[in-house]
Amino acid sequence: MSTKNFSVVAAVFFSLITVLHILRVVLDWQANIGGWDVPMWFSWVFIVVGVFLAYSGFRASKNS
Repeated sequence: MSTKNFSVVAAVFFSLITVLHILRVVLDWQANIGGWDVPMWFSWVFIVVGVFLAYSGFRASKNS
């Protein structure tokens, strides 16, 4: 797999996960992992991180 293709795949993956976190915040979905209630602030943090990672991936694919 070329660097450009990897960057695009990673960026799309992070974009999809970020959209799911945005939906979780907007629709007030509750998340439970192994009996642990995932706090809503976790999604806010991942939205910021996910947007950055997706942007970086798309930018890296353009530069390749």
